[in-house]
Amino acid sequence: MIGERFKYFGRRLKKVKIIFTGIDVDLYKPIFDTFALKSEFGIKSGEVIFMMAGRIAVGKGHDDFLKAAALNYRKNPNTKYIIVGGAMNEDDIRTESSLKQLCKDLNMEDRVIFTGFRMDMEKMMSLADVFVLASHAEPFGRALQEAMASEKPIIATNTGGTPEIMEDGVTGIMVPTQDHDAIFAAMDKFSIDADLRIRMGVKGRERAKAKLDIKVCIKILENEYEDLLKR
Repeated sequence: MIGERFKYFGRRLKKVKIIFTGIDVDLYKPIFDTFALKSEFGIKSGEVIFMMAGRIAVGKGHDDFLKAAALNYRKNPNTKYIIVGGAMNEDDIRTESSLKQLCKDLNMEDRVIFTGFRMDMEKMMSLADVFVLASHAEPFGRALQEAMASEKPIIATNTGGTPEIMEDGVTGIMVPTQDHDAIFAAMDKFSIDADLRIRMGVKGRERAKAKLDIKVCIKILENEYEDLLKR
C-alpha cells in the first residue's frame, strides 16, 4: 500500500492522506476502431490479446510475462502478446535484447509483438483484451489506470499502490511478484472466459471514473487544502 512507506514517521502515519495523481478518463474509451492497428501488427480476428506497456527495464517483469505467455499459448493457441514500450538507456537496451532472445528460446517469436514506444496509447489499449502489469515493484502504475479507464481487465502483481488502484477479483486478478505460473493461471482464466473479461473490464472503468479521474482527484486535493486552511 502507498502509505506503508511512511511507517518510519511512527504515529504520524495517521496523518498521511493518500490522494491519487489521476488520469483523464475521458481520453480512454472502451471502443476505438482498431482495424488499422490490427493490420499493422498482423492480429487476426478472434485472437485474445494480452498486453504489457511501459519502459523495458530490469524489474518490470517482462520475463515473467513472456514465460507465462509461453505456457498459456500451449494451452490457448488463439492468443497473442503485445509489449508496448522500449529502452531508455544502455542497461535497458541489454534488457530488451535478452527479452527478444528469451522469445526465441521459448519459440514465441511469432506470438509476441514488440511495438517500441507509442504516442497513441489510448488507441493501443483498445487492442488489448487483458492488460498485464508484472512489475516486481511499482509505486503507482499509470498504465494500470489507463487500462482500467479503457475497460480492460487486469492481471497485476501485488506491489506498491496496485492494491489501491485495482480491486482483486472485481476489476482483475492480483498475483504474487516474480511468479510466472500465477500469471499464466490468470491468463488461462481470461483466455477461456470472455464474459469474465467483459465483466471485470466494465467494473474497472467504473472504478477509474469514480476514483482515478483527474477531476475527482483534483477536487479531493482542493478539499484537503480548504480543510487545512480552516484549522
